[in-house]
Amino acid sequence: MNKFLLRINQLHIDLIETKRVKCDDGKWFKRQSINNKWIEMKIYKGGQVGITHTNGTGISLSHLKFLMDYPGPYTLSQLVSFMYEGIFHKYYGWIEGFWDEITLTMYFDKLKQQSEPLYESYIRDHHLAFYKATQRLYKGRYSYRSFLISVGENPDLISRNTEIGVFLKQGKEIEFDIVKILSKVDAPFEYFKRFSNGCTPDLYNSKVHIAIDIKRSIKTEIDKEVLKYKNEFDAVTVIYLLGSRETITVKHGIRKMSIYKWLGLQPFFKKLEVEKQTEIISELDLIVKSIDENQYNSDIHEYHKMLVEQIIAYDKQGMDNPTIAQKVNISYKYVNVILLGKALAEYSGTYPLEYKLRQKQKKQNYQETIMNLIELSHEGKPSIEIANQLNMSINMVNYHLRNLGLNQSANMKIRNNKIHELLSSYTDHEILSEKFEWIVDSLIHEHPDITFSIVKGYYYSKFDGKENKTKFMKGKEDYRVKITQLYQDGMRSQDIAEVLELPLERVRDRLRKMNLGKKDMLLIRNQKINIYLKKYEMTSTLKERFQRVVEQLKQEYPTLTTEHVRTYYYNHFKKSDLEK
Repeated sequence: MNKFLLRINQLHIDLIETKRVKCDDGKWFKRQSINNKWIEMKIYKGGQVGITHTNGTGISLSHLKFLMDYPGPYTLSQLVSFMYEGIFHKYYGWIEGFWDEITLTMYFDKLKQQSEPLYESYIRDHHLAFYKATQRLYKGRYSYRSFLISVGENPDLISRNTEIGVFLKQGKEIEFDIVKILSKVDAPFEYFKRFSNGCTPDLYNSKVHIAIDIKRSIKTEIDKEVLKYKNEFDAVTVIYLLGSRETITVKHGIRKMSIYKWLGLQPFFKKLEVEKQTEIISELDLIVKSIDENQYNSDIHEYHKMLVEQIIAYDKQGMDNPTIAQKVNISYKYVNVILLGKALAEYSGTYPLEYKLRQKQKKQNYQETIMNLIELSHEGKPSIEIANQLNMSINMVNYHLRNLGLNQSANMKIRNNKIHELLSSYTDHEILSEKFEWIVDSLIHEHPDITFSIVKGYYYSKFDGKENKTKFMKGKEDYRVKITQLYQDGMRSQDIAEVLELPLERVRDRLRKMNLGKKDMLLIRNQKINIYLKKYEMTSTLKERFQRVVEQLKQEYPTLTTEHVRTYYYNHFKKSDLEK
């Protein structure tokens, strides 16, 4: 099944058949599923509107217009007709999933039904999307030829060499038909006169020595004959049947204009009665319609000329291509092709050169914008602030950040890696809070969102209990040992805090963790006093016993006195027990 057909029919079901969208007075609305209320849809710079459907959460406005202008459900034959008639080009740029062997064959059958030439150069010039699809599906140097063989055609029978004779014959017939019209009114021309240098202009005015050549389309050039014509004649004019009826161009000294415009400027035509003028124009219309009626209808309204002029005008106003596409109701890719002079170049003059230069400058500016975006992102600016500073949409900012790996998640990962690196580095800090503050100061310029709490939280989630044993800070291991030693030497908590220049609460917290509180120390000391009192109970008097206990424990407890031992003795020993 054709992928594009499935996708577009699903969109029709999701958005049109369920009546979820509507356009009112140029504004687009979507219906909320919760309360059935209509709310206006925001149109982003890229031409997208946000609305959920089976295939995603957004859709191009030009695609939505197509669904509204040409409601489904669709058939493959209908889509092929849209492609052939150029309807898709007004709404879509690239149509992914449309071309396959079946649609190629159906399109080719359409070409044959319309009796169009089938040789390769014609297909390439007039049906480029179809031609490119054959190149993709039939890879190789002779892709179009391979396609023709696959559909049962003989490439040699429909090659350019075979068809060119028919094409020239048709062209000659058109020229003869126009000559017949001019002959009826005694126009002052000689027809198909051959000159010594090989020139054979279709019309020649001997009074002013001017040559006129008749061409089918505004696209047709006479580059090969330019030198011969310019050397032979005082002036040369090319008149064409298909193309703008108002444009007059001059290239290499050759003037080119529509046959309708040319007729209106001729003295012989102006002298004719209105009825006769109308008759000639009617006969000319029949000839032009026989070549391409659709083009004829476009030329009457100057559609292509006005389209290009409008696109150029919008571009000069500074609008981007998606916005212009919305204005003129064609795809933004086709707008770009026109501005580059790759399509309808006959109406854009030299503007594509100016456009290309500006695009080159835009590319340079774009690189600068990306660098600014990266810098702002590293400064921790949110997407909305970056968008305002760089005059971009938030969606576009987020798009670039994702591509550059600089979105919020990536930034957080980069920041945390730097926190980890700084935490792991050995420093002279005595306490953790000082190191945390140092890390904040080190990273605040690059990551303005960093705080003391973030660093602390990272430390306790990644380091505490895992990397605690690694010495990465001067005071981390030293102060604990010193507190223990000083306390065991009999120094008070307050004195320890002053000596080590630590907060009193931190000293007390450390002593509690090491079971070195005042009560704990007294309990341990008293246990040792008890042991020595018993050890010396049978060998000394009480006074001597107290002195000997103090001597044994003096090094460990410098503040211990005989009075302490005596107090413990009378509080914990019974005299009768000691006398035994």
